[in-house]
Amino acid sequence: MSESHKRILVIGAGPAGLASAIFLCQIKGLEIDVITHRPRHESLAPYHIGESLPPQAARVLQQLGVWDSFQQSVHLPSYGNISYWGSAKAGFTDHIQHPIGHGWHLDRRAFVEMLWERVIHLGGRIQAECKVIQVERAQDQWQVTLSESSKRKETCLYDFIFDASGRNSWLVRRQGIDRLFEDSQLALVAFLQLEAALDDTRSLIETMPNGWWYSAPIPGRQMATTFLCKPDTIEKALWQTPKGWVNLLSQTLHTRTRTSIAPSQLLTSPAFVSAESSILEHMHGPGWVAVGDAAMAFDPIASHGILMAMVSARDAVEAYVHASEGLPSQAFIAYEKRMRTTYLHYARQRQAFYRAEKRFGQLGYWKG
Repeated sequence: MSESHKRILVIGAGPAGLASAIFLCQIKGLEIDVITHRPRHESLAPYHIGESLPPQAARVLQQLGVWDSFQQSVHLPSYGNISYWGSAKAGFTDHIQHPIGHGWHLDRRAFVEMLWERVIHLGGRIQAECKVIQVERAQDQWQVTLSESSKRKETCLYDFIFDASGRNSWLVRRQGIDRLFEDSQLALVAFLQLEAALDDTRSLIETMPNGWWYSAPIPGRQMATTFLCKPDTIEKALWQTPKGWVNLLSQTLHTRTRTSIAPSQLLTSPAFVSAESSILEHMHGPGWVAVGDAAMAFDPIASHGILMAMVSARDAVEAYVHASEGLPSQAFIAYEKRMRTTYLHYARQRQAFYRAEKRFGQLGYWKG
């Protein structure tokens, strides 16, 4: 590759941004800057929605050069999931037949810190508490004004930008590109401290008339819970209180039973986050490409958010390499085609999955 002293900016220090930086750092002649508006302790916070990896994540972790470190960490093995969806009878998805043998429930802090340290080890720079104030493109370069935690502003020149800013799609929105939404829903997220570790480390899914619950044990005798729903204003305010959340949980059968096996207490206040399925109208343009949730975001039912973040980073960097070798438009068109094919496959599976739950008819959440 004929790159020489190119400077690349990665916006966002989640799995997509850090994976992009790692792959980019493996290319000679590139200077890689990663910025995140969050303080480092928040970026490495233990409580982030998205705590599972399927078995097939092993390959991309090997490509990132972190497989050995990952295996030595404290992540819990996940042997599949139990699902009460469309029936009162449990359905099972097992990883036993998979060559890797199991997936993982992550210690999210340890996982992100592993990627963060890998970027630093490879010579990349990460700047926390740093915001992009303005971007302007001229003569095949980006003029980027950054504001650091000290409030000091700095203007830097970059040859290319990876937008890994999540569903916010910070750079893409400023290019006038729309985001297409397939649905509208929220996820009510809460983390629990358990008195004892659960013997069964599988994920649990349980549908209700007003939505569905997901729960999974995570390292440290803790549990991640998510309730997917479309609340009205009153419900939204109530369910974010400990009392309202406990009352909501009490309406379940299997999820409630699971938390009562190992009595628990809330570690975090219940909070809503966006959980819609969405995709950009365009995932690349002159001097930029979108990766991870910035490009397309999945419903948590897919359980592939972190994996797709890392895969999209790998494929986008591959497209950047090919583009640098002389076929820029074809390289990124191929990247976007792969992403759209993946999203179309996901959307069809999601629709089929939701249609399989017929017990609640046209009630609220399940209507349509």
